[in-house]
Amino acid sequence: MIPQLKLLPDGRYYEELHARLTAARRRVYVSMFLFSPRWYDKTVNLLADFTAASQRGLQCRIVMSAAPIKIGKRRPNQETAQRLLNAGWQVRVMTGHRTLHEKLILIDYQTVIFGSHNLAWSSISSNCELSVCVEDEDLAKQAEALFWQRWKLASDPDPNTWELVTPLALPFVP
Repeated sequence: MIPQLKLLPDGRYYEELHARLTAARRRVYVSMFLFSPRWYDKTVNLLADFTAASQRGLQCRIVMSAAPIKIGKRRPNQETAQRLLNAGWQVRVMTGHRTLHEKLILIDYQTVIFGSHNLAWSSISSNCELSVCVEDEDLAKQAEALFWQRWKLASDPDPNTWELVTPLALPFVP
């Protein structure tokens, strides 16, 4: 079967991700550098979409970067991790000598979304971003193998060891 590809520039990424999360029926696996929980626009609130996926009984897992990211006074990945844990997600954090910088989302057993988009307002408000949505079972199997490699390297979130160095100061965007 020929893979189905869709380019997702800028805000189209979030529209597509919203639609895919809403339609998901079995699982959502995420490996993400930055997931800021407080951004949304009038049509898309991805944290609500991720929460709803778990509440529908889907298997939901995320590996997040433990990079010391700070936006204003907030620590977005820690806040998101806690919210997702509260919503029933399984959450792991990548620490150590290498920074998890990828942006990978697997939905059910054939959808793979990857590219430059973080799950943050800056990805549509101030950055030019490009990601790809691919419908292909073979690619999904490869991406799942990569996800499980990251999952095994990551650990449960521990607030005492989350930040290893001084936070990266990013501009605050409400």
